[in-house]
Amino acid sequence: MGDHLLTADILRESGAEWNSEESFQVVLTPSCDLAPGKSDRPKAHRVLVACCERIDRFGKVGPKPGRPLSRKNRDEIGRFLNEGIANGLLPIPPLRGQVPIMVANLKRLELIEWEDIQLTISEGEPSSTFQRVASTDSPFREMVVWAYLRVTGRPGVPMVDIGQWLDDISDHFRARGPT
Repeated sequence: MGDHLLTADILRESGAEWNSEESFQVVLTPSCDLAPGKSDRPKAHRVLVACCERIDRFGKVGPKPGRPLSRKNRDEIGRFLNEGIANGLLPIPPLRGQVPIMVANLKRLELIEWEDIQLTISEGEPSSTFQRVASTDSPFREMVVWAYLRVTGRPGVPMVDIGQWLDDISDHFRARGPT
């Protein structure tokens, strides 16, 4: 892990069991706002995170408890895993002993104070409320950003009056005269 927090890093409440999904959060604040500036402090004073939940929250596409995935379940979940989001839920792959298989609920957000995050895992009593337990890499980092954008924003271009815009550009150049 690097020496500063990045988008899509995974936090866990200090002292919580590694397999307690509800104690995890995924960082959503853009990395550029988390990078230290001239004062060695990041631009963001608080960090936006998505709260994690059990993978059972995946809903209708999941199997019945106590049963393996059917062929239909595998195909449906495979599509969601490839797409990176289902019903505002982002699948998080497991990191055995550190991060359980779970989902981040991109509709359940919290702000965490910067001072409440410890960037390294240390033995003994944690010094902060949250510890960074994993730092993700591309393409997962991009998948998190894209999934969050799809939940909160409207990717795409708004309707534009092209005719009026072209008239405005034409008027601008006409007013400048020959150069």
